[in-house]
Amino acid sequence: MNNLLESVKDKVGSFLIDKGYTKRGKNDFIRKEKLHKREEVISFSSRKGRAPHTGQTYIGITSGIYYKEVNSLDKKIIQDFLNSYPIITGSISHFKDTDNNFISIPINNSDQVESIANEIIENIKDGGFNLFNKFPTLESILDGIEKKHEWLNDYHKFIKIRRQVRIAAMSLLIKDKDTAIHWFKENSLASEKSKQEIIKKMETNW
Repeated sequence: MNNLLESVKDKVGSFLIDKGYTKRGKNDFIRKEKLHKREEVISFSSRKGRAPHTGQTYIGITSGIYYKEVNSLDKKIIQDFLNSYPIITGSISHFKDTDNNFISIPINNSDQVESIANEIIENIKDGGFNLFNKFPTLESILDGIEKKHEWLNDYHKFIKIRRQVRIAAMSLLIKDKDTAIHWFKENSLASEKSKQEIIKKMETNW
């Protein structure tokens, strides 16, 4: 079954390479930009089917936007798993304007490789690339957070100090240190025990 996944990945990978992406590791295709070290990533994953479909492999594909400079600033304040996380990520189909449901595509024989690769490519065009085009800059992402865009729910649905550190880091990169810290002071909950400690770290480490 791994051979089927590799065959699909090779065909989709050729399309992505033609679009300016390079392969990184076994499952990622990435396009880099210099400004704030932005990375647009298309990632493949697979899982075995559950009974009664144990003979099938299910292929999943995600798209994500990383900003390495945001992660570096983030790490100067709090060190945890989020330091390496993307700003936004999800199934490629989630970012389609219509029919935006999670997809996990089953494959069980080589005759399906061509059609499944084409299906994935269409979902990348309509979904993954749609994400990248709608949020081409940090400014557009911050604007999306402010306007409560549904794809950025993690940043505005619940007030969590950990996410707000990342928003402040974005603000620092496109505005300035004073604006970023002021935003954090105004928007993080006063009840958060670590708030003052985080502010001190921002003032010292940024």
